[in-house]
Amino acid sequence: MQTKLKIPHLSYTLNSPMHKHYRCIVANDDVMDKIDKLDEFYKVFGYTAEIAKTGILPDEFIWDNYVKDRSLDACLQMHIVQYLIKHSLKFKELYGKCYEEYVKEHVDARIARGFECIACKHMTC
Repeated sequence: MQTKLKIPHLSYTLNSPMHKHYRCIVANDDVMDKIDKLDEFYKVFGYTAEIAKTGILPDEFIWDNYVKDRSLDACLQMHIVQYLIKHSLKFKELYGKCYEEYVKEHVDARIARGFECIACKHMTC
């Protein structure tokens, strides 16, 4: 019996320059992409130039709007996936076929939660 391929939990490290996966998006210790376009990466979470002008740092913004509230994990993961679909050939080759199902799971999680994250309010997810 074949198991259905699913997109694994994704993580990234942007605040520890000595970490082996610094500036990388990782799935199960496998590097999916080196984040070369930090502005684009932060933008998928809804971080804008206007927000930056208020003095809120990108990592602080992500913590306050996604990480602190565990109910937003589906959105956090979805926005990382959105970045990878655009920037990582490796991710697209491995998990591109799972993308539509992942989008559906994300929408279901948003509906169950009853509210949208800041990025989902302003983008089509």
